[in-house]
Amino acid sequence: MKPISFISAVLAISVVGGCMSNEPHTVPEYGERAASPRIVGDGLEVRIYPLRADRDEVRRALVGLDARLTSSNALILRGLEYYELELDRLDALVDVVSGDGPGNVRWIGQSFTWQNLIPDRVPVESKAAWLALPGRTWSTMMEDGPVVYIEAMPLIGYERSVGSETRVELVREQDLRMESILGPDRCLVLVGGDGLPVVEEAAEEVSGGEDLELTLGGALLADTGTGEVSSRDFMVFIPHFTPARLQPLRSRDPRRPEGPPES
Repeated sequence: MKPISFISAVLAISVVGGCMSNEPHTVPEYGERAASPRIVGDGLEVRIYPLRADRDEVRRALVGLDARLTSSNALILRGLEYYELELDRLDALVDVVSGDGPGNVRWIGQSFTWQNLIPDRVPVESKAAWLALPGRTWSTMMEDGPVVYIEAMPLIGYERSVGSETRVELVREQDLRMESILGPDRCLVLVGGDGLPVVEEAAEEVSGGEDLELTLGGALLADTGTGEVSSRDFMVFIPHFTPARLQPLRSRDPRRPEGPPES
């Protein structure tokens, strides 16, 4: 993977907008072990849970709960495993693989501009580079009800010294783009998987050749509290809708003329 040119990076920054800020512009700061923030309107909630189980146990739990792997082959190869799960089975998953409450909870709402979905950038390669997970999301109505649309694509940033200037170069891989459409009864779970390390040299230096935690997905999901690759998290994307959006269409009696509802 090669860094893009500085001119291209400037263009990428203008497209990505404020996605690299530590907190989205619509979300206040929440501390450790925060309760779910106040939900306002339709949109997306993002939770990050500590992972207490190994990779095989996580996969067995997901399969046992009828979760569906939605990642493309390219995403799986880079350790980004997205699973669609029935929302009412999320608590069972948390009990099996975490046994703890979320360490970070944020209300993203609807964001039409790209923003970082993880709480902060993740440094790699001795902090000469960093990772982020820019995403955007919005709600819309389908024939069978409301949905929340999610789009995310990992980003690698490099800080390069050129003379007296420090330049930021960004690399985004189009084949790692994820799209998901979630109805009221579904959620999306992201766990780190096996695959290619983010940086070969960093994998050898940090983990002694054991690079399972340093796939792109594994590095993004390194513990958000300590930043250590020995401790992992998993992310959950939960859609929310107002009662008015969830209310079924008013049944009509074909014998009654159309008109305003009776008082």
